[in-house]
Amino acid sequence: MKNLFKTLPAPALLSGLGALCCLLRWLLLAVGVDEKGLLISGMLPEILLWILTAAAAGYTVLDVRNKNSGGANLLAPIVGEGVLAVGVALSCLSGLGGSLLEMVRFLLGLVTAALLLYGAWCRKQEKKPHFSGYVCLCAWFALSMVGSYRPWSESPQLQLYFFDMWAAVLLTLHAYYHAACAVGFPNRRARRFTGLLAIFACLAALPGSAHVLLYLAGGIWAFAGLFVPESDLRENTL
Repeated sequence: MKNLFKTLPAPALLSGLGALCCLLRWLLLAVGVDEKGLLISGMLPEILLWILTAAAAGYTVLDVRNKNSGGANLLAPIVGEGVLAVGVALSCLSGLGGSLLEMVRFLLGLVTAALLLYGAWCRKQEKKPHFSGYVCLCAWFALSMVGSYRPWSESPQLQLYFFDMWAAVLLTLHAYYHAACAVGFPNRRARRFTGLLAIFACLAALPGSAHVLLYLAGGIWAFAGLFVPESDLRENTL
């Protein structure tokens, strides 16, 4: 419990900064848009948004450089992986279409959700989750970004989709580092770095996003994943 409170400030601070950015983006999209639907440059919410983003990135770098590895909590990762499994499944159902890419994304998403639930069950049994769930999750996020490329590329302003894209990239990398831990080759700093920034980016991406439930679930998973037991972070000695 002592370790849990020791590691809580960083995830809590990034959550707070992400919530503030979420509020600022909601305000910006509500009152900072011109008659063509474009964001008006130089507004106070926009300036504050980028200041908070720089602060979040800077704080995360300092946190990782100080080797804050976090504390352990058995329940948090179980809940996080269960929530993400639901988020992935709902995202697959809502985004199902007739193209080959959408069908592959749908099938891979169902497999990913099932493996995440299996991983949560393994954690409940105090066993290490199998790496396949995180590999599928990483591939699924990457495939989702491929599907989002067209609407992102058609957007006239980077800020309209920047946080959407950033959250997807960070979740993909965080899943990759989870997989590395599962096979006994952990990178503690990279895992914590992507996890903390994923919390921030997922919250900041919510306003105007087509994947609100997915990013909300991804943020919860990234937050909970910072409290995995020490056994998840042991190196393979073979």
